Amino acid sequence: MSLDSLSYALFTDDFKKKKTRYAATSAALLTLYRKRVSAEFAEMMKAEGLCSYADGLFTTVDTKQYKGVLKEFGLPSDSLVLLKNAFADLFYFDGFECRILYTSHNESYSFAGGDAVKYFFTFQLTDASFQRKNFKKRLFQQALKQHGPLGPDESYGFVPALPLGGKEVVTQIQKVKTLEYLDLLAQSFA
Repeated sequence: MSLDSLSYALFTDDFKKKKTRYAATSAALLTLYRKRVSAEFAEMMKAEGLCSYADGLFTTVDTKQYKGVLKEFGLPSDSLVLLKNAFADLFYFDGFECRILYTSHNESYSFAGGDAVKYFFTFQLTDASFQRKNFKKRLFQQALKQHGPLGPDESYGFVPALPLGGKEVVTQIQKVKTLEYLDLLAQSFA
């Protein structure tokens, strides 16, 4: 096992009891990851598959399904969406850095350089303060209690959406289909 593979093992070990695998990672997606990220990341995704972690706190996704979403938000469509959080914020790799698109606010934030994807999975996703801030963990726990766990194609959406006057409170959260909700959000910023 290479040093890079061991780095990804920190992530997989941390979440092995908190994951629900919902699909195998397709051969085409593994090829894309090998080409655009690294062989080690592709191997980790082959072993893990596409998973929801911690009752849907975050979910790895098929990046091809999110290509159009990035374009709708005015971001380069050749970026790779790696995962979404429970509130449909997208964590993506633009080829140089990992970034977060806070979809409810249409704001992007960059947080890792160097081997950005490995750093993100190894250190950021496993960090409790990162989870509190970027996954709205307290609000997530309230929504989970009220609405139950999320399916891999679902998110907790604010109704009305924040750009349309909604508030980030549990009483304005509903389970929504992620891609449709993202389409609505992108249109509200157009």
